[in-house]
Amino acid sequence: MTLKSSLDIQVRYSDVDLLGHVNNATFLTYYELGRIDFFRNFIDDLAEIRFVIAHIDVDFFSEVRLGDMPVCTTTVEKLGNTSVTFRSDISIRGEVASACKAVLVYVDKENRPSNIPENLRKHLAG
Repeated sequence: MTLKSSLDIQVRYSDVDLLGHVNNATFLTYYELGRIDFFRNFIDDLAEIRFVIAHIDVDFFSEVRLGDMPVCTTTVEKLGNTSVTFRSDISIRGEVASACKAVLVYVDKENRPSNIPENLRKHLAG
């Protein structure tokens, strides 16, 4: 079973640049909100979340403007020993405006890469 979360995003005036569309850097915040929503929906204890971003790719297909009602959808694409890869997209009216792939690495209390604990792994695996 593939776990999926969908989050409605409210575009704020401060998200919009001089060209009238959401600034590309703001999409990273939207994707972060999508991952947080995913964790809230599928992880029992948020204190277990000790991930840092190791790599992120974002593609842009169309603009998002103030007044649009984007939705961020997030799924787990791959679950490794120490990392999890999330696939997310932001869509407007059912059309994908942007897509993201983010690799997060689990770290221990000394912030060193560590194996994802089994109880957390089972939640991420669905």
